[in-house]
Amino acid sequence: MAVRGLGNIVDGAPVKVKKHKKFLLDILIGALHDIFSSEVIGESMKALAKVLKELKEKDIGSSFKDLTQQIRTYFDDEDDALRSVAFVLFGILAWMTTKKWKAYFAEQVWYGVCPTTRLLLIHTRIIGSYEQYCGSSSHTA
Repeated sequence: MAVRGLGNIVDGAPVKVKKHKKFLLDILIGALHDIFSSEVIGESMKALAKVLKELKEKDIGSSFKDLTQQIRTYFDDEDDALRSVAFVLFGILAWMTTKKWKAYFAEQVWYGVCPTTRLLLIHTRIIGSYEQYCGSSSHTA
């Protein structure tokens, strides 16, 4: 409940989000490490989604790395709700990523994708390059 309340600060007092950003981020990112309650983790990710929408990348600072790595671990979670919120939160981070963290974030996206999907992306890129080089993918006899 406390984590949910921290997320609701955004609705009630958005000015306080920027003022207490370090405290909010530390608590909410720390809650992602809770190994006993998937509900706490889910509420933390929902709260982070609200808080991050009020901040800029520079407001997050070095917490960006920890946050992206921690969120990525939930991409393969058994709990559909956690997985879904993790992708939403990752999308918010993608939206707010600027030059400083662009390469790092791209790497996190790449390693966050399951190996089968990664192979499919590589294959598609190779086929696309081949088609571009040879002209067309249609085979004429």
